[in-house]
Amino acid sequence: MRTVLTAGFAIGLALILGAPAFAQDGQLAANIPFGFSVGDVKMPSGRCIVRSVNSNALQIRCADDKRSAVTITNEANTPRGLMNGRLVFYRYGDLYFLSEVSWPGGPSRALPKSANELETAKQFRKPAKLEVATK
Repeated sequence: MRTVLTAGFAIGLALILGAPAFAQDGQLAANIPFGFSVGDVKMPSGRCIVRSVNSNALQIRCADDKRSAVTITNEANTPRGLMNGRLVFYRYGDLYFLSEVSWPGGPSRALPKSANELETAKQFRKPAKLEVATK
């Protein structure tokens, strides 16, 4: 029931925001070798698709089990000369959290830290930063 409510809230929020989509093709694909969290949603390892819902929101969908999450994002700096898309994760022990998404040449979007990530971060001095290239 909670999953249904979360999905409904996320879809409603995306519809309310209703801003125009990014100028790029809007979709990135990556094979993620570990399970990770997007906000409070746990995502499995495997092939994931990231697409812009609008200028402030992203949808992350895992192809293997059809799990999906929608999250609000903030503008982030795109590294100079970025030729490939990338997903940036923070690792705390064996827990991974999606932190940033970048399209080739921009834009880049930063995900806010969830309550779960903030609580997990208290147990670690500095998280490991990992980048996964997209296709």
